Amino acid sequence: MPSKDERRRATRVRTSIQAQLAIEGRESLTVALENLSLVGLCGDVGVELTLGERGQVFLRSGDHAVDARARIVWTERTRVAVRFDVLPFECLEHLRRLLRAHAQDPAQIDNEISERLGHLGDCA
Repeated sequence: MPSKDERRRATRVRTSIQAQLAIEGRESLTVALENLSLVGLCGDVGVELTLGERGQVFLRSGDHAVDARARIVWTERTRVAVRFDVLPFECLEHLRRLLRAHAQDPAQIDNEISERLGHLGDCA
């Protein structure tokens, strides 16, 4: 079994911004974020949710807005981890800017995006 660090898919950036989580069949919830990454977020929603529930995440900070389809992948009382299942391409740049603004090493965020997208310059 891989170690906890090996299972992490992206750098987690600490942040205190808020997001909205619209779970199917529930009212929209405010998420007090603890951290954010390229693949999802972790935070407190104030109510208990069920593993596997799906919905939409809305995240805004200044001019940066992210709207992604997501699902709950971990819960502990009112804390949840939410994985982005579908992140529209036009939101990727907004997410990148949000992450870079809060990251200790902004270059690491760019490296992770490059690894995920591949080297576009090689497509000649």
